[in-house]
Amino acid sequence: MIGAPGTGKTTVLREVTARYGTPHFELSWMPEFLRMNGAPIAYEADETIAISALLAVGKAYVAGGHRVVFVGDFRLDSLAQVEANLMGVRHQVVRLVCSDPDLLSARILDPDRSSGYRDVGEAIRLNAIYASMEAGDHIVIDVAGASVDDVVRVLEDQVLGPSGALRAEA
Repeated sequence: MIGAPGTGKTTVLREVTARYGTPHFELSWMPEFLRMNGAPIAYEADETIAISALLAVGKAYVAGGHRVVFVGDFRLDSLAQVEANLMGVRHQVVRLVCSDPDLLSARILDPDRSSGYRDVGEAIRLNAIYASMEAGDHIVIDVAGASVDDVVRVLEDQVLGPSGALRAEA
């Protein structure tokens, strides 16, 4: 699951986990070491290692019998790495976008927001990039005016439900 800050990725993932017991993992859970063998490394290099580790955990859950595992909270620049790491594993990219910049701003500035991220300008810029991407085989959900239940229903229909791409064959 990808999307700009404030589009509801964490909220939706928590709700799906609560309803379905579907594991979800977020890159933000991985510590940032920014050092390798005592030498400083760039954030991007550290993130590359973290993504590989996080996806390995997700794949282990699938190998252990879970039909669906959600992974999120990585940068758009990392999407190609994520896709490469998932080669040979059935997967679906779910992209959350918000067509209402005022709503996105309000979500970013919400004092109850757990992440502490408050850069409205950056969130709006990233959201515009996510919204303008070719849909390809992504499931694109506009969260403007949608409740968490609405978003979860789309995931039920397209990922978790009988016709969903990741639903087990009958």
